[in-house]
Amino acid sequence: MKSLALSTRKTLALFFVTIALLAIFVFHFEASVKETKSQCFANGLCLVVSLNITKWRGNTRVSMLAYMTNDKNANTSVTPLNADVPFLRWASFSVGHCGSGFPLIFALFTGYYSSVKSLSNAQPVYVFNPTSIMMCPALFNVSKIVFEPNSDKALLFYGNYTKGIAYMCVTFPPQTGLVLIYPQRSECVPRTIQGYWSQDGKFYPFSHENYTLVVIDLLNQSVILHFNG
Repeated sequence: MKSLALSTRKTLALFFVTIALLAIFVFHFEASVKETKSQCFANGLCLVVSLNITKWRGNTRVSMLAYMTNDKNANTSVTPLNADVPFLRWASFSVGHCGSGFPLIFALFTGYYSSVKSLSNAQPVYVFNPTSIMMCPALFNVSKIVFEPNSDKALLFYGNYTKGIAYMCVTFPPQTGLVLIYPQRSECVPRTIQGYWSQDGKFYPFSHENYTLVVIDLLNQSVILHFNG
């Protein structure tokens, strides 16, 4: 009888230890979800957006990289976004205070939005600290961007002159510091954020709600992705 009681106690102890270890494992378990969405258009240019969401210890980390590539067997020329293109106001929430001369613009919103049209009156959240001092790169008047065939490599033109080679990509900016407008391929890497900022510089970690990420390219064409914090 004593042997049976002892065996029962050992079984129960082992059961509770297993439950405790399982709870610790689940709490510390890192879950990662990656989604890539692309849109290719008649001119041969494709807009590709990759989003990676990692949840670990109750925290959510989100990394993003968006880029343009030419899917045609010939050069494709485009002009940068003009001031009258809708939604350029989003740039100040994502790429910083440096102006709207960026080849790609993106914005992050709290809530679920299914189309760019539904976002016309929505307010983005800051993906950097807006109260920080941000170093702005020199802004040049790029008159034309020519994508090489079957490539994400592009030539930049200032007037009639070629001024350099760049890759059309954008990611989350650093909390403070330089934001690259026309980066090189080695600089087209995803950057991670764990939340967003308010206008007064208060940080909010991602919570258990829906978020919408929209990316707009040089031709005002867009890709929308969603995630849950």
